[in-house]
Amino acid sequence: MPNGRSSAVRSHRRGGGRRRTIAPWLVIPMALVLVGSGLTIGYVYLIKNACSGSTQATIVAPPTTAALLQDLAGKWAQTNPSVNGVCASVKIGVQETAVTVEALAHDWDPTASGPAPDVWVPPSSAWVKKAAAASETADRLLPDLLPSVARTPVVIAMPRTVAEQLNWPNTKLDWKDLLDKLAQDKSIKIGMSNPATSTAGLLALSAIIDADDNTEVDSTELGRVFQLEQRLSVYKSTTEELFAEYVAGQGKSLTAFPALEQDIVRHNEAHPDLPLVAVYPQNATTEADNPYLVLKNAAWTSKERVDAAQAFLQYLREEPARAEVQSMGYRDSNRVPGPKLSQNNGVVSKLTALPGGVLLSESITQTVNTWTALTRPTNMLLVLDVSGSMGSVVRGTGLTKLDLTKSGAGAAIQLFGDDAQVGLWAFSSQQSGKKAYREVVPVGKLNDDVDTDGESASRRDTLVSQLKELEPGGNTGMYDTVWAAYQTMQKQYVPDATNMIVLLSDGADDDQLQGLKLEELTAKIKAADPSRPVKIVTIALGKPENSTALAKISAATGENTYSSERSYDIGKVLMSAIFDVN
Repeated sequence: MPNGRSSAVRSHRRGGGRRRTIAPWLVIPMALVLVGSGLTIGYVYLIKNACSGSTQATIVAPPTTAALLQDLAGKWAQTNPSVNGVCASVKIGVQETAVTVEALAHDWDPTASGPAPDVWVPPSSAWVKKAAAASETADRLLPDLLPSVARTPVVIAMPRTVAEQLNWPNTKLDWKDLLDKLAQDKSIKIGMSNPATSTAGLLALSAIIDADDNTEVDSTELGRVFQLEQRLSVYKSTTEELFAEYVAGQGKSLTAFPALEQDIVRHNEAHPDLPLVAVYPQNATTEADNPYLVLKNAAWTSKERVDAAQAFLQYLREEPARAEVQSMGYRDSNRVPGPKLSQNNGVVSKLTALPGGVLLSESITQTVNTWTALTRPTNMLLVLDVSGSMGSVVRGTGLTKLDLTKSGAGAAIQLFGDDAQVGLWAFSSQQSGKKAYREVVPVGKLNDDVDTDGESASRRDTLVSQLKELEPGGNTGMYDTVWAAYQTMQKQYVPDATNMIVLLSDGADDDQLQGLKLEELTAKIKAADPSRPVKIVTIALGKPENSTALAKISAATGENTYSSERSYDIGKVLMSAIFDVN
């Protein structure tokens, strides 16, 4: 699939953003303090012994993991560690995971991001996949081996009385069943944390979006994510904010939200009067595995620092460190629980479900983008090819390419909320007048009424009914159509929304009208008003060469083209294109 993305979502294997203007290490301090003094730069544990000289590795982790590592580093220092006769130590920097992901996407800037790390310990391997997918720079730094420091599964946090109605602690539900039951009980107040910044939110949504673990995301699974978004009572950036909301509301503002098992233990220790319990989905246990990533390929590190980092990792694998991990409410790297993981603390000791695999890098990206597309304002124009070639039957389906396109577009429209703005154009040389395109339904809110032939219906219903009326015929008059659509969407631009054109075609422009050429079209797009950017996401049907022109059109707006070579998966590709916009 040249210049495009696959629509498949697979599991269990490893495969820039803009630079922030506010230094994230100032917003979220590295909190580096020399133990036993008021000096800066690091939780430093350096015990002088018979070794000569010193070497120190810098480890960066988010606050909760950093607290664990700081405790372990202190105990390691008491063993008088050395590497090849050189005194070894580590300093633990505190930095939110999303900030580290962005910093690794570029050449690490100490001014903007704090001291460069020799080791990164994110809460989950999912963040490693996300970083690798976002930037080749980050991908080159990240190791293939992801040894776990500590594990804690993703669960649904619920008040004990609510969970017991679901037969807790013996609840036999998978993510799908759990969401279906929650959807039926309107008294349940569901919370969610942003998967772009929250580990629990990211891992829970990954499990929901591919609940059957079949490596594909279909319309039913997308519909379940849409159902979750529609039912949300509370939406926060982080899991910590959800717990704070629960406490502030005295247990009445929230009755179900994704969390980590270890979060439940910590919450119950701090708030025994507002206890929560963990409901464990039974189909697979998605875990925060806290991988220990030695960035040995980084230009800023050295063999001595890498050796110190490896020595500390070796200590973390030994029994005293494992016991310490368990004492803080985690499971060790082999999923073995400690004394805190008991029903008295709102959790269970034995996990009955097998650990789930971590999705591929592109799947993690799609998970975040899908949720973002559903939760942020959308202003979208569907532009569909209805030329004669779209009437050809797709082998093995008994349906035409246009039939499959209409079905996929109709399913996608049903996933948007009522406030989403959507419109529909059709294009071919047989449209009315001298234009190669026709406005079928103007762009507007899906819950607004639209008059068609003297009858009024919601724009959502009108779009679905008008899609069914489309018929194939004529040549492909594409380039003039794209430019007209682009101008229309710039005029109807919505600030802080996803402003996009989704264009689907099975061939290059073969209209007989003397219109724009491809190079003229892309030049016009690039020269258009930059204060009103509109994404053009294109989908090529049929032969790979059909995507060449479409790829250039999408690239002019910084987007990718998608491809459906055999056309039977048009609906799936259309879904991916709509819900995978950056």
